[in-house]
Amino acid sequence: METYLEKKARIRNTLLISFISGVLMGLFFLYFMNILLAAFLALSFGLFLGLMAYFFQTNKYLENQSTPENIHSSSILYSGGANHFLHKEGVGGRLFLLKDQLLFKSHKLNFQNHELRIPLDSILEVGLFNVVGFVPNGLIIRLRNGKSENFVVNNRAEWKNRIEEKLNPETRLFTSQDFA
Repeated sequence: METYLEKKARIRNTLLISFISGVLMGLFFLYFMNILLAAFLALSFGLFLGLMAYFFQTNKYLENQSTPENIHSSSILYSGGANHFLHKEGVGGRLFLLKDQLLFKSHKLNFQNHELRIPLDSILEVGLFNVVGFVPNGLIIRLRNGKSENFVVNNRAEWKNRIEEKLNPETRLFTSQDFA
């Protein structure tokens, strides 16, 4: 079931994609045509891309494709839509935090379909980064072998906290939910 934070992030992403693509295309169209036609085309293009983004974020078919087999739902501690950077492609799918590993499974609309399993004991550090320099949705997993895995996720701070909680359960801070 989708949480409030996931719904909020989905709506924010849809609006952000619509706005940025509309502005960029508006500037492009303005160079070639009059302002009214450019504004109309920019608005249309922005809405179209926003609807496409919404479709990809809410499509149950894609979600089912990226659900791992042989994993019981009770062992999933946290999950959400994600992109995994693999050879310069942002591969779409879902990221799962399990009791003993981090699991990414791509959906079938990618060129590089794959499944990535990262045992929690191989994680050295969890960090955050801005995608393309300014979009605050990057999550970087630094491994003990010197490699790093980069993901684009919604609610990256929540992902970071939950992973770190599993890495260092003895240093976890108590929350009000612990006493409920």
